[in-house]
Amino acid sequence: MQPTTAAPPLRSFRQEAYRSLGRRKDTLFELLEAALGSSGPANLVHLSLAEGFRRRWPSASDALAEGQVYPARLRALIHRYLDAPADGGRPVWVGDTTTWARPAAKTSPERTWGHRSAAGVPQDGVVPAWEYEWLVDVPEIGSSWVLPLDVERRGPTDGTATEVAIGQLRRTLAARPTGAARPVGTYDSNYDPITFVRADLPLDILVRLRSNRKFFRPPGPRTWRGRPPVHGPAFKLSDPATHGTPDRTATLDDPVHGQVQVDVWEHLHGQAAADAPFTLVRVQVERLPRHVKTPKPLWLAWIGGP
Repeated sequence: MQPTTAAPPLRSFRQEAYRSLGRRKDTLFELLEAALGSSGPANLVHLSLAEGFRRRWPSASDALAEGQVYPARLRALIHRYLDAPADGGRPVWVGDTTTWARPAAKTSPERTWGHRSAAGVPQDGVVPAWEYEWLVDVPEIGSSWVLPLDVERRGPTDGTATEVAIGQLRRTLAARPTGAARPVGTYDSNYDPITFVRADLPLDILVRLRSNRKFFRPPGPRTWRGRPPVHGPAFKLSDPATHGTPDRTATLDDPVHGQVQVDVWEHLHGQAAADAPFTLVRVQVERLPRHVKTPKPLWLAWIGGP
């Protein structure tokens, strides 16, 4: 069998990952191999019995207690092996929250109240859980494969999901090589666009917005004495009468979605955030796969450069 072109980079990556570890590196590296090679989440005992783990099982707990892992080294290593986007494009990063329900772990101090989707009715519910904030790179648009860049468990005292996501972005941006293309980060509607604006990060961010949100335009010129106004006319996402004419509009034909129209309104802000303006984007498609009804518009906040 001829070796694939991925073999030399993978071998080099594994060697550098091994050298980045400190004490108990042999056992820690084999635990890493066992976790990557397992069919799903497994406890420490099962990992110690995996094919990739060649040591006696007591060394696994000893490595976790006494071993040394340097996350900053591993982040820098991951970025050195990330492929640049094709055709001079920009990296696309995605942040999201995953929930591991732990209703029986009553003595765990790290539990929060997390949302969980499950089969049946209702599908969405709140459960005591461990919540994990993920940041991943999307190497190919339209693919389900992602490359993890950072993960952090969010405890009760760690702040909001947006605050934890900002910390992840700062660490990941600091690990990138000099001269790398400016990435675009994407987040769902449970993240706060105002907090992202105030963080002033060196990347562009798209945040999905719920359709019941209300924002405000900048105030017009003052024609009376007294305190200057903070807000201009209201912009309600669910009320087309408040939208007015977009600042910019673009249309295109897509083989999957039909006609796609993108409308942009600049310099919008929230109720208590006149100091944090952003650009509002509406995306309307003609159709969605496997859907009969006309899809509702997608509202996004664009934060960053032009």
